[in-house]
Amino acid sequence: MRFREIEHHLRAGLAGYGCVEATLFDGPGTTIAPVEDREGTRRASTYQIGVHTVVYCDPAVADLVRSLVDATESFRPSELAGWAKTQGFEFEGGGWIHVADASMLRSVDLPEGASVSVLDGEDATHRARIGDLIATVGPADADEADLDLDNLDPLIVALVDREGRIGAYASERPFEYGEGFADIAIATRPDLRGKRWGSAAVTALCQHIFDRGRLPLYRCSWDNMGSRRLALSLGFVETVTLAAMRVQEPH
Repeated sequence: MRFREIEHHLRAGLAGYGCVEATLFDGPGTTIAPVEDREGTRRASTYQIGVHTVVYCDPAVADLVRSLVDATESFRPSELAGWAKTQGFEFEGGGWIHVADASMLRSVDLPEGASVSVLDGEDATHRARIGDLIATVGPADADEADLDLDNLDPLIVALVDREGRIGAYASERPFEYGEGFADIAIATRPDLRGKRWGSAAVTALCQHIFDRGRLPLYRCSWDNMGSRRLALSLGFVETVTLAAMRVQEPH
């Protein structure tokens, strides 16, 4: 599948989520899209999709972010931090969404001493290994990878070292805003970063994703440039830039 087809497929999913027309993304401008599943969060997120920006938000704050709307100009997510500060809102950060298909993805050979293991989140031995990885990478990196023993992803691929410890962990779950996309998470043990363990884990996971007839989707935050470089080095292409803020409760 060519990149434009993938991009069109993802845009259709994001348009459906916000109840807007996918053709909206072909022209500049900014659109507010209140969505029910954000109700009560007081959050708003700017998604730059193509040349258009959609602000997905809690319906209760739609009027408060209405000044972002411009029929001819796209509000860039990179501007949200400054805008939020002037309005007294809490900026929560930003990130990118990347996609790829089998023809775009670059294969990475297994590092020396690594073997591939598909883990079962219900297996006690596997859970112990995952728990060891969580303790090793620390809470911040575990959170970045959505790595939680109480909520493990349905498909987990790990690169295991000669001692049986997980060196790199890659998992996926269905992407909530786009049917047919597999949302990837990755965590690499600190002592093995920069040694291709994370890259090899992602490519091993992607093969399983392709075998299931789906497409890998790779998200990372602005403050994790290592993850961003990994995605781009493998052939993933940025399709969406986003940023989020929270509107404070009125006093």
